[in-house]
Parts: sequence; C-alpha cells; structure tokens
Amino acid sequence: MRRKVGGLGARVSALPYIEIMTTRKRRRSSKLLICPGCEEEGTLRKILYGMPDPETFDFEKYEVGGCAMNGDGSDPDIACRGCDWSGIRVAQFGD
Repeated sequence: MRRKVGGLGARVSALPYIEIMTTRKRRRSSKLLICPGCEEEGTLRKILYGMPDPETFDFEKYEVGGCAMNGDGSDPDIACRGCDWSGIRVAQFGD
C-alpha cells in the first residue's frame, strides 16, 4: 500500500505565520482624529474621487473629491466637514 503525500490529509502549522499576521499596526479610525484646521474631533472623512451616484453614495461617511486627480500622490485623501480643511492622512497624522 502506498501512502499519499499532501492532499486533503496534509496539515500545515500556522505557528510560523502568526508573527507576520499580528505585527501589522491598525490605523486609527478617522472619526477619532482631530482636525488640524478647526481642532474638532469626529469631523474628518475619507475623500473618494469620481462621480458618485446621489441615490446610493453615503455622504455622511465619505467626502466627494471630484472627478479630476493629479495622480502623483499630492491629492488629499482626508477632509474635514466642519472647516473644509483637506490633506494627506499619512503626512498629517503619521499612520
């Protein structure tokens, strides 16, 4: 009788991969960040570029960035609903 190698009966231990899967730091929610313009908490929203469908787009959760982008990394990706401040999240908050 020959014994099968691999197949459905083969198991791989997750131990070597646990460190890789758990070392990534989670980003803070944009609702917890304080706006640098008006210093209010909970007013920052992620900017989505393109033409949204007014019937299905969640205007409370996201900010509309318009249709035109530079595409060179200088486009803001976060905006404040209170004071119209906008900027790049990583450059401003470091996460």
